[in-house]
Amino acid sequence: MTGIADLLERLAPEEKRALVRDLLLRRAKGDELFPLSHGQQAMWFMHHVDPGNPAYNVPSAWRVLTRLDRAAFDGALADLAARHPMLRTTYVALEGIPFQRVHPPAGQVRLESYDARDLDEDAFAALLTREAMRPFDLAEGPVLRWHLYERGDGGQVLLLNGHHIALDAWSAFQCLDELGVLYTARLRGEPPDLPEVGARYTDYVRRQAALLGGPEGARLAAYWRSRLAGPLPDLGLRTDRPRPRVRRRRGDRCPMSFDAELSAALRRLADAEAATLFVVLLAGFYTLLYRHTGQADLRVATPTAHREQAAFSQVVGYFADSVVLRADLAGPPSFRVLVRRVRDGVLDALDHQDLPFAVLVDLLNPERDPSRPPLCEVSFGMQKSHRVRFRQARGPEGVSLFGLRSADALVLDLGDLVLAPHPLSHPTSRYDLDLQLHETDGTIAGALTYDTDLFDRATVERLVSNLRVLLAAAAADPDAPLSRLPMLTEEEQRLMLGWGAG
Repeated sequence: MTGIADLLERLAPEEKRALVRDLLLRRAKGDELFPLSHGQQAMWFMHHVDPGNPAYNVPSAWRVLTRLDRAAFDGALADLAARHPMLRTTYVALEGIPFQRVHPPAGQVRLESYDARDLDEDAFAALLTREAMRPFDLAEGPVLRWHLYERGDGGQVLLLNGHHIALDAWSAFQCLDELGVLYTARLRGEPPDLPEVGARYTDYVRRQAALLGGPEGARLAAYWRSRLAGPLPDLGLRTDRPRPRVRRRRGDRCPMSFDAELSAALRRLADAEAATLFVVLLAGFYTLLYRHTGQADLRVATPTAHREQAAFSQVVGYFADSVVLRADLAGPPSFRVLVRRVRDGVLDALDHQDLPFAVLVDLLNPERDPSRPPLCEVSFGMQKSHRVRFRQARGPEGVSLFGLRSADALVLDLGDLVLAPHPLSHPTSRYDLDLQLHETDGTIAGALTYDTDLFDRATVERLVSNLRVLLAAAAADPDAPLSRLPMLTEEEQRLMLGWGAG
């Protein structure tokens, strides 16, 4: 890079940035420095604004059900790092522009062992939380940490923790899946039964740059300018405390579930309207927000895996993004009509999801408020299982799988490596409210994550109860106007009537 550095000294700042970006976009595939994707650039910026904030850590803990062979496991980790450059990448800045530096495989990923046999469950849980919340040094690395804890009962707990700039939940499951194959192969002295990874994350970065720089990028920008035109008011949801001047992203999760009867009723409604369960549940979330705020123009962010290209399905990296879903609840309509509006809006937005959220924020350039997330204050999503080999089993209450909480845990059956989710607290929140649901054994479950600087636990529990009652009423009478759907349980209604008679 010395030749480039000499040139940079003779150029104006904007020319420097253009030259560095152009040269690195053209570098050979085997070179070590590459540009970042737009999502990574946003992560890098947020990390440097608040480097100690753990909101973008991606941790998970696993009980090891088969005793580890350390030599085989260490070899499998080395094999995994050799397959995926993202696991051995750090992030540096040249002339204020961040780049990713890919390092040779040797020694980049390793397992750290700890003796936690003398700790009781509470002390061990606190230890896991501290490690899950420990910040990353993106310039020095590593950006993915593996820790193994020996417990007093003879068991072992494996903690996987990475920074979001390097991997998303899909990638984390991909790593676990391949790790099982590599570990089994090492134990048996056989070659691993894994296909070659045909693409690299840097190929995705190039594809994204080419797409956004061409006609398709212009078409996407025009769509989102039109879709989000006009005023974008704050949600106006009442909070328990004044909003702090700067978000600290501190959070907690309130578990929730719908019984089999309500879950089946919601699926029947979705089928009747040629919609998905995601659409019906999102319509319920919109209705909850409408009833609590009076806002008829609502925006909700939803996470997307962004893995439509088959070439990138096995690539480890940060592909996940957010799509803004805007809904019109003016009228108000019936719940059935809202489901149809939401269905059409979701399909339309997902057809235009290739514009990164970070680019959308720059495109719309809303007035920046450090106390709020940009464009959307709330998020909603439904988790889908990755292709990793799951075996259904009853697990501990409240187990967290990359933010997914459920009483029904899944055992990862990875050949000679079998893992079960272990409870892990990661008390952060990227939104004011973030509702994430999934289906398990015919029922719907998940959690409402909330910003603890804004809301008390009791308030969020009431919101969860409101949503459950509202959706039950909507499933029973989908033609009722949104304003007439009940949100209070029978006990709460009796209490309200008692107060009114005093």
